[in-house]
Amino acid sequence: MEFIEPDRSNYIVSAKEPDDDGVLDLGFAKGSFSDGRPYKIECWCMDELVMATVLFDDALMTAWKRLDFALFLELEELFKYNGKPLVQATRMQDDAGRSIWAVNVMLKNAKGRQAEILRPLQRYR
Repeated sequence: MEFIEPDRSNYIVSAKEPDDDGVLDLGFAKGSFSDGRPYKIECWCMDELVMATVLFDDALMTAWKRLDFALFLELEELFKYNGKPLVQATRMQDDAGRSIWAVNVMLKNAKGRQAEILRPLQRYR
C-alpha cells in the first residue's frame, strides 16, 4: 500500500520569535514507520509547554484511540514516556486537503519532563 507524506507547504514556521498564538517552532524530524508510512514530527513550545506533533497518513487507522497512538509511537521508538503518556490525537486535513492524523505528545510542562523524542531534530532555518 502507498501512504502519503503529510503536506505542510502552507505552514508558516515561527522559529525566531513566537507567532500571534504564542507558538515558537523548535525543530522537526522526518522518517517512516515500520509499515512504510511517512511521518513528520514538529516540536514546538508555548509558555511552559513543550510539545511534539506527529503527522501521518490515517489510512487503515481511522478507528484508533488516544492510547493506541501512545503505544504505537513508543513501539515505533519515536518517544519514551516518563509515566503516563500525555497524548491527544485528531484527524485533520493536510495542506493538500488529504486526511491525516495529528498526534500531540506532551514533552514538558510545569510538572517537568513528561516524554522525550528518540529521533534527532533538525532546526528550522
